[in-house]
Amino acid sequence: MASYIDKPMLARHPGLAEKHAYIVNARTANWHQENALFEQGGRIQANDARMPDSVWRDFDTSVKEVMTGDEGGSLLADLQPLARSVDVGKIVSEYRKFSDAEMEVRTSVDGQHAKPVNNSSYEFDGVLLPVHSTQVGRNWRELAGMRSAGYDALIDDQADAARFVRRRTVDNFVNGTADLQFKGVKALGIVTNPNTIKLNLGAGGLNTDLSAAATDFAAVQKVFIAIVQRIQGSGNNAVGNITVYVSNEIWFNLMRTANPAASTTESMLTALLRTPGIAAIKQTDTLKGNALFGMILSRQYVQPVFGMPVTTTPIARVTPMDDWHVLVWSISGLQIKADGAGRSGVLYAAG
Repeated sequence: MASYIDKPMLARHPGLAEKHAYIVNARTANWHQENALFEQGGRIQANDARMPDSVWRDFDTSVKEVMTGDEGGSLLADLQPLARSVDVGKIVSEYRKFSDAEMEVRTSVDGQHAKPVNNSSYEFDGVLLPVHSTQVGRNWRELAGMRSAGYDALIDDQADAARFVRRRTVDNFVNGTADLQFKGVKALGIVTNPNTIKLNLGAGGLNTDLSAAATDFAAVQKVFIAIVQRIQGSGNNAVGNITVYVSNEIWFNLMRTANPAASTTESMLTALLRTPGIAAIKQTDTLKGNALFGMILSRQYVQPVFGMPVTTTPIARVTPMDDWHVLVWSISGLQIKADGAGRSGVLYAAG
């Protein structure tokens, strides 16, 4: 499941067919509505706001370009392959936590097991799937004049709208949306989710500023070892190598030579990648200052959930003189999973 729809995605993800049909039906209904308004308005050309197929294709192309671009860094690009699709009407997506209770496993010759059989105890956790949307449009008469210019201005408006919806989507994944909740389930992100492991880089914790030029390699390495230990060590035992996402300030600071006294010019970044358990170190502008994420990129630990990929839907006009608007929107949330003992594969460090 991805955050946009195209033919290859439809072929790979059967669940997108329902969402594609929803989009097509909305645009078809709008076409019929505009035909009716055209007749109602006396067939005046300025009232003809029926969009040609080429414009809708341009809208969809711009969404794909924005969603696969590098705005917001690599975080969304890495998370998209882990995503799953749910029905557009699902407001909260739940998953079942694995129990931490011990099950009896019998080793025997006959393979028979005493009754009663084991049963897992479990509880549910969930993620809120809010709608991220914005609306752009043009005056009904202006739209008529744009026909000779190939709708360039409206297409630019829509591309900007898709870009801002992408930013809001990523921000919701990272920080959640304060005060937004449904039946007690809050819109949480990596920073705010209680399933995220917290690591204090400030006073009372590791007391290390990874963005400071005065911080030497030994102190930096200590932080990365702590990240691996918190995620993979005893007490959590998450399985898988960790991708670390750092702020711009940390990223450029780690470009310094790891050991200025030696003849080698190896950077801190290069040296840190040899740390067992570290899969990659990447830059993201979703973080500022002395902050980073560490996560095992597996559906077992983290998963974006999309009720609707980013799409463009026409807003119905009521009278022939109403402005022509489109809604650019998506439905999504980030599910950070933990088992019954609270063990997680996602970490947030700051200080």
